[in-house]
Amino acid sequence: MANQTTTKYRTFISRIENNHIEETLLYGLQWIKWDEIIGFNSHVFIKPNFTWPKYKPGVTTTPKLIETLIKVLKVRTHNFTIGESNGGVNTWTAEKAFTGHGLYEICKANDVNLVNLSSLKSEYVEIEVDSKPFGVELPSMLLHDIDVFITLPVLKTHVFTKVSLGMKNQWGCIPDAMRLLHHPNLDRGIVALNKALKTRISIIDAIYGLDGCGPMYGEPVKMDLLIVSNNVAAGDFIGCKLMGIQPETIKHLRIAQKENLAPENIQGIDVNVDVNQFVSRQFKVTRTPLSWAALLASKSYPLTKLIYDSPLTPAKNFVMGLIRGNSQTQSYS
Repeated sequence: MANQTTTKYRTFISRIENNHIEETLLYGLQWIKWDEIIGFNSHVFIKPNFTWPKYKPGVTTTPKLIETLIKVLKVRTHNFTIGESNGGVNTWTAEKAFTGHGLYEICKANDVNLVNLSSLKSEYVEIEVDSKPFGVELPSMLLHDIDVFITLPVLKTHVFTKVSLGMKNQWGCIPDAMRLLHHPNLDRGIVALNKALKTRISIIDAIYGLDGCGPMYGEPVKMDLLIVSNNVAAGDFIGCKLMGIQPETIKHLRIAQKENLAPENIQGIDVNVDVNQFVSRQFKVTRTPLSWAALLASKSYPLTKLIYDSPLTPAKNFVMGLIRGNSQTQSYS
């Protein structure tokens, strides 16, 4: 049965019946008491997941969900910004991803500001996580000009972090396309970004999930589910449960608990229904030899630098292109 305790962590999960995204989304926002989070005329920033330059089910955020969210939120505010950074290692620009997801049309029709985070003014910040500083450049707009940050990730596996859900989605707010140079501190960095950006609402797009070699490859799984939470980590706990993965096995969630950004356990979350009724598949990370190599390299800054940002990089890219085929670019940003 659903957790009936009264806590500060509220999460909603529901199936989207008959493609009624708007109705499901509104119920979810009401469950988390969104009117206490989003004030009238608040400046709302929406961060989708565009880990591919065009819509790819299970990999990138569903454009229809983005459009519906804007429509629903308009009863509270008309001040929106949607943003994403350039693809990792400059594999594509944010503008190309905006085009591939129909964002220019959606934003024009709804009078929404659309920005490439990699093109904005940024500033260096240091955030203490696990008693150590994590330093990174972040867009000044996100640090100073946003009232409510909404993250709009996809439910998927990840060859580095096991899952890619709400907390991981903020990694794409690092404007530097060479953000993977931070991979040796990836889990602490994920938590640091969520501390700095103060994400308020997480809406996990589980219309399709991605099983296997995420975050870009693998098997898309039709699920027709939506998870809405007033706490990013709490939403991730429920997302993990849905995937058949124990939240305590996810390193950045354990760190988030230490930083008081996450509930102590899943029992500490007020959920509208029993999540188990939606669990129908055991998601499992699968890694190719190339992703194993990338994972091992990510543990060492000198090795990461050598592979991705050195005179050897063009030769590496050429060889990898021959192995994978030119249609696949693997950056795991």
